[in-house]
Amino acid sequence: MQKIGIFLIPFLLSTQIKAATITGRVTDAKTRETLVGANIYIKSNTQLHDISGLDGSFKIKNVPVGQYVLVVSFISYTTQEKDITISSGPDNLSFDFKLEPESVTLNEVAVYSGYDKGSGTYARNEEKVSNSVLNVLSAKTIQLLPDNTTASVLQRMSGVSVERTSSGEARYAIIRGMDKRYNYTLVNGIKIPSPDDKFRYVPMDMFPADLLERVEVYKSLTPDMEGDAIGGAMNLVMKDAPNVLTIQAHAGSGFSELLTQRQYSNFDPRVVSDQSPVDLNGESYRATPHDFTFKNFDYTTRNLPFDEDAGFSAGNRFLENKQLGVIVAGSYQNEYKGSDRIWFKPSNQPAPGNVPAFEDFYNRQYNTQSTRYGLH
Repeated sequence: MQKIGIFLIPFLLSTQIKAATITGRVTDAKTRETLVGANIYIKSNTQLHDISGLDGSFKIKNVPVGQYVLVVSFISYTTQEKDITISSGPDNLSFDFKLEPESVTLNEVAVYSGYDKGSGTYARNEEKVSNSVLNVLSAKTIQLLPDNTTASVLQRMSGVSVERTSSGEARYAIIRGMDKRYNYTLVNGIKIPSPDDKFRYVPMDMFPADLLERVEVYKSLTPDMEGDAIGGAMNLVMKDAPNVLTIQAHAGSGFSELLTQRQYSNFDPRVVSDQSPVDLNGESYRATPHDFTFKNFDYTTRNLPFDEDAGFSAGNRFLENKQLGVIVAGSYQNEYKGSDRIWFKPSNQPAPGNVPAFEDFYNRQYNTQSTRYGLH
């Protein structure tokens, strides 16, 4: 028993002397203040680690014999590494680390903010800060309307009425009751001429609503405006091509309440030629009754035709720095309308007592189909 005890004592002593303890402190290199919470660890064995205390001190125990890399890191400070060697002796090593603050030099700080100029909030703010009487209709509001043209959109604005064509489509805008010739039109703030060779006012039905970012109607004349804006001015702010591919589309349907009470009658418009017999056969040709069709008197009846309304817009930017912007808009509209009118034919001679008399009256029913295609 005594021989065995003599053998175990040297073995236990040899195990204890093969481990070392590493101590030290971590401070700021400039202020000399202690850094609390710094992470100190052995690079090849992260289980041997410690965190600096309130006084910046740390202690890593039971480090085996060998060569290591001691790492000290702290947030917003540069990380330091130190090569250490643990010999076979009972080493107790001590190291003090002075960490340098890690700074990044910025050449410029830019803060960018964006505003959705097609939103209703932007439109209300434009009305608020305007120096004149201004009404703005945003793209978000236009998307909720069943209107495909700018002329139809303008009729939704306060103080603006529209002059319609023979088919009932809105065409010219009348601001504050002033005739259309007292108004002028801007596109993105630039005055545009009329496509008509006789009149100076611009037909508003040639602009699709899908291309509008907002519609601005100025109702009061200011010194910076043209002198012919007595009635007002309409500024059509078009959409900018987006930086990424953007596609918007809408579709809708409906019906006329009048046509639910009576049927809709029409003929096939394709049976009527767009060209005269002279255009088809030459100037020396003499037309005969056989050159004209009577199929346009063959009426068909539909109980309840549904209106169709659809539109889309797509845009993107191309080339390396996105210099080329493209935006495309298309629209389709097919509407069935009806109206009833009673027309009295007056008599040439009044009734006794100078009372107006009528010889006849006509109960007229109008059925109109309006189809519109647009691509811009």
